[in-house]
Amino acid sequence: MSTKPVWSDKQYDYISVGLADKLPYLSTQEVNPGKVVVDIHGAVSEPGFLPSSDGTGEISRIDWKQISPEVFRIAISLRINSRGDIRSFTRIVTV
Repeated sequence: MSTKPVWSDKQYDYISVGLADKLPYLSTQEVNPGKVVVDIHGAVSEPGFLPSSDGTGEISRIDWKQISPEVFRIAISLRINSRGDIRSFTRIVTV
């Protein structure tokens, strides 16, 4: 495992979010364009934290946003669109 928040190996791209406690989250997938959205409840973003998708295989962009005082959203745009491919990439988020 890497100490960076975003990294890749030969099979997968990974995004890691450091949390003080185990928190509830909801993940959703969009097919066209391909995107995985993770809402973490009870989390607050760090100011100025902007991870890059440079060097990843299937991640084209990562957006992080505090959508409410109690919900932190990670939106992961993918280079693929088909439903089957998106399912195989749900493991890119490690929470």
